[in-house]
Amino acid sequence: MSYRFAKNAMVSLLVSITGLLVCLPARAEVIRYFDTSIVVQKDSTIYVTESISYDFDNSKRNGFTRNIPTTIQRSGGTYSVDFRFLGVTEGGDDRPVKARVVKHDDAAIVTIGEPHVPMTGKHVFKFRYALRNGVNYFEGTPELVFDATGGEWPVPIERARVLLYPPAGVMPSQMTRSAYVGDPSGKDKVNIRLQNSFAQFTAAPVNPGQNFVVIADFPTGSIAPPSIFRQMLYWLDDWWPALFVPAFTGAALYVLWWHFGRDAANPEEIVVAWDPPTEMTPAEVGTLYDERCDMQDIIATLIDLAARGHLKIREVAKRNAMGFGNFDYLFIKTEAAGDDAPLRKYEKDFLSAIFGTRDEILLSDLKNSFASRIPAIRDEIYDALAQEGYFLQNPEVVRKQYRTMAVFFSLIGMILILASSGNAVLAPFGIGLFVSAALIGTFAFAMPARTQKGIVALRRSLGFAIFLNDVEGRHVEALVASDPTVFGRLLPYTMVLGAADKWAEDFLGVLHEPPDWFEPNNAASADYKFSPIQFVEDLGAGMRTMELTMVSEPYGASPHF
Repeated sequence: MSYRFAKNAMVSLLVSITGLLVCLPARAEVIRYFDTSIVVQKDSTIYVTESISYDFDNSKRNGFTRNIPTTIQRSGGTYSVDFRFLGVTEGGDDRPVKARVVKHDDAAIVTIGEPHVPMTGKHVFKFRYALRNGVNYFEGTPELVFDATGGEWPVPIERARVLLYPPAGVMPSQMTRSAYVGDPSGKDKVNIRLQNSFAQFTAAPVNPGQNFVVIADFPTGSIAPPSIFRQMLYWLDDWWPALFVPAFTGAALYVLWWHFGRDAANPEEIVVAWDPPTEMTPAEVGTLYDERCDMQDIIATLIDLAARGHLKIREVAKRNAMGFGNFDYLFIKTEAAGDDAPLRKYEKDFLSAIFGTRDEILLSDLKNSFASRIPAIRDEIYDALAQEGYFLQNPEVVRKQYRTMAVFFSLIGMILILASSGNAVLAPFGIGLFVSAALIGTFAFAMPARTQKGIVALRRSLGFAIFLNDVEGRHVEALVASDPTVFGRLLPYTMVLGAADKWAEDFLGVLHEPPDWFEPNNAASADYKFSPIQFVEDLGAGMRTMELTMVSEPYGASPHF
């Protein structure tokens, strides 16, 4: 025998031995036994204890996952049970094992083990849980359908056994019993034996992916269905975040409102006042009244500046492309009398936004250009009220803070709701946060707080509104006699208080000369006769036109107001 032949023979022998070793069956993970104890209560709750002997062999796995079905298909219908996890222990001394539980729509998933702690060899785990409303009713007959092993195991189960204890007063022989492995045709794979106090169901083996299902009917009336009150408690146990998160949010908002959003107390009654708080501008009075600076308040600033002599407004006729007539308005810059109060910042900015470097301008020339200035003017009015001590803080800033919080909670709630597909735990929190967002958004309107100074000014404004509704002719005559400009001077205040028409009616027959700061289109005609009512109507129509023009923006521009 040559050396070369001996070498080739040795290599062939080694390859053959290696192939045989590779082909030898390897040991694998297996569940040695899966024993389940089921105790049925008369209130349809069942308590389950599962003893699982898991042989990891040498796999060094980091634990495993137990899928416990919570949705049962039976007789063409589907019903769900309420899962309550009670814990996992290991070994004969029942050492507690850390477990992570996630509820889904059709199963509860219990995961045990640590990411960096491998398991090898044999381990015995005990899973304990309760299924409330675990008994279903078909035509009044209590029935238990229990999937003992679930069909999610990737390893074989050498033996599965179920010990079913009926409710008190029911003997095992009084139950109608059946079971199967895999599907209903696998009934012959289950051995059923009756003992004194329980029924025993045994199946060996249960292959990966197979279910071991036990079915038992109990005598009619032996198990009471849960009452509506108990079902409500079951529902509340699962969905409490949907109720208590908004309840907590509402309580927190109330505390915040009580300490920071409540108007200062003023026990004094509202008394009639013949004039508004003239230390405030009409825009500030209107904003203080409803805590919002709207376009009516901003346009009232224009009318007030005209009444104080800073500009004149002239109604001018024009014709459009179709030949029909309508009105434009010419603003003429003037110098106010020296006794006028210094202009506030937003008043200066308002005049600057209108005239710029010009002394005259048509309202139509402000179209698509003035709107960008409105947010700054509005914010300056809010700031002025806060700085002058009428509000604790800028009311719009306060509302924005709460609205931002509402948007944040609503987004988180929507994310949780969308992510809750198949996860029954996230949905209640998502709904709770979404409802809380609605509460926060609603409370945003109540959070701006007036100070003591603001309440006094508000009551004086309301007293002036009472005066406007109850004023008598002799009082109007006395007002005109003492101050001929009182009609035009206070007209902007009546506008923001919604009483301009009543103010005009009171001066009918008393005032014969119109204010010089507004000139209607027909004022120069020979047959023009001044009427306070017509004056206010013409001015009101002009204000509506001014508002529509001033808020207009170029097509496609980002909205400012």
